[in-house]
Order: sequence, then structure tokens, then C-alpha cells
Amino acid sequence: MAYVNIVAPACRDGHGTSARERRGGYRRDIRSLNDVMPFGRVCQPEDIANAVCYFVSDRASYVTGEKLNVWGGGQSWR
Repeated sequence: MAYVNIVAPACRDGHGTSARERRGGYRRDIRSLNDVMPFGRVCQPEDIANAVCYFVSDRASYVTGEKLNVWGGGQSWR
């Protein structure tokens, strides 16, 4: 049986607007949530990239079947 590792990012800051946001007419700037996030900012693309880099590095050579949540404790703002 094969196992995979996955990275599960939270809402993130990024360039452009998602298809979901365009369909709903939702144009809120995600950075407006910075003040309520535990680390003072929303997830950045680099945060997700760092998690992926960990999984593909030798440091994770014995890690399998794991889900790495990259959310910075931000689910509590809901």
C-alpha cells in the first residue's frame, strides 16, 4: 500500500482572484484579516512552499501518510 504526504493550506494571500470569488462577486482583500490572525498575517505562498520543500527534502525521508496543515492557527477567526 502506498501512502502520500499532503500539504493543506489555509486561505492565502496571493495575486489575482479565485474563480469562486469571481462567481460570488466577492472581492474582499484577504489581507484585511491580518489583524485577527494569530501570527499577524494570513498564509503567504512562501509558507506553503516551505511545507512542500520539507516533504520533498531528506529531512522527511521517513515521514509518510501525513497531512501538514499550514494555517498558522487562523481557523479561530471564523
